[in-house]
Amino acid sequence: HWTEGFSSSLSNRILRQVNTFNPDLILFTGDFINRSILHERPQLIDWLNRFEAKAGCFAILGNHDYEKFITLNQNGEYD
Repeated sequence: HWTEGFSSSLSNRILRQVNTFNPDLILFTGDFINRSILHERPQLIDWLNRFEAKAGCFAILGNHDYEKFITLNQNGEYD
């Protein structure tokens, strides 16, 4: 969850660690933001663009990336 004041030391440590694996592919599995509020957009974009993978980096949205939480109810329908 990328929020205001997300630790730059933590984000840099994550970036360095992931890139040392020399991955073929990186998948970001959502929950970048909370309820459609993206804090410090330029910093997030810059951080995501610094990951390196041979086949590329891809992302999908998670349930926190929407204005309201997206869940499945007991009938298998989206709430």
